[in-house]
Amino acid sequence: MASVTLENIQKAYGDVQVVRGVDLAIADGEFVALLGPSGCGKTTTLRMIAGLEEPTGGKVLIGDEIVSNPAQNIFVPPEKRRLGMVFQSYAVWPHMSVAQNVAYPLKLQGSGRAERDVAVQRALDMVQLGHLGKRMPHQLSGGQQQRVALARALAMEPRVLLLDEPLSNLDAHLREELRREISLIRARTGLTIVYVTHDQEEALALADRIVILDGGRIRQAGPPPEVYTAPVDAFVGGFIGKASFLPVDLVGSGVKVAGVDVAVDAEGLPEGPAQLMLRPEAIVLSESGIPAKVTSVTYLGDRHELWLDIAGTAVRAHVETPAAPGDQVHVSFTRVKLFPVDSP
Repeated sequence: MASVTLENIQKAYGDVQVVRGVDLAIADGEFVALLGPSGCGKTTTLRMIAGLEEPTGGKVLIGDEIVSNPAQNIFVPPEKRRLGMVFQSYAVWPHMSVAQNVAYPLKLQGSGRAERDVAVQRALDMVQLGHLGKRMPHQLSGGQQQRVALARALAMEPRVLLLDEPLSNLDAHLREELRREISLIRARTGLTIVYVTHDQEEALALADRIVILDGGRIRQAGPPPEVYTAPVDAFVGGFIGKASFLPVDLVGSGVKVAGVDVAVDAEGLPEGPAQLMLRPEAIVLSESGIPAKVTSVTYLGDRHELWLDIAGTAVRAHVETPAAPGDQVHVSFTRVKLFPVDSP
């Protein structure tokens, strides 16, 4: 295992700047998820760690070793970085058996047959495929093929495990199952893991720390509960989890919604127009409070999702008590976050 350090990492393709000075220190044994919208630079950042892309500026270190530094003409090729990588596509060779797929990187490293066999079996057992070593890829499900790719990355005992949206091609049930497997593998191995995803639920469930990228820059980095409950700006608040934004006016230290006072933390914010961020679970149906109209209802099994019209703004709420479209109700908020109206 090893730490990963990015110092002012930059990547440009011609005149297009994709990564714009990312600084990030990932501790030995830490699980970090890179999260952000398409084109934010998360996969490019991962590929620069892997050595599949060469930075145009900055340094990449694995442990204490500088593996990329254009200013010093340093670039260690990916096969010499001792990193494991799992791609979005399974990248399983169709003409090789499961065991042969897993053994291939070890064979390239020059490992002996007996050593390879032990490592392959250990890795397959780790991903619950120990009994399928002789199968061919076409005899496996999509989830099993992705497990083969994961076993192949683990067999070489990498210093760092890199995963690029590894669950996005799987159905919901398989995603949840493999997500649990990744969590268990991490607990057993203590590996340093860098995980790229667009799935907020995956990031919240798996990571020690979430790094939100946008436009090639880090917008916020922190533990999942911190990023979810205390986003630094409206962009992060709207991207991680579900959120609705109500336009309000900040007067003194409070705001009014539909004529009703709402307690807010307005420290450091100027008076005037602002936006109130509401999480669906923070909206409660109540006997009195802020008037709202139910515009639609969706049954989600463990809760009802209501869309409410509050002072002319559509707001999503997750509640246990059912309601019907057209109902006039009252709501209160258990938690809110206030941002200036010009917050990104």
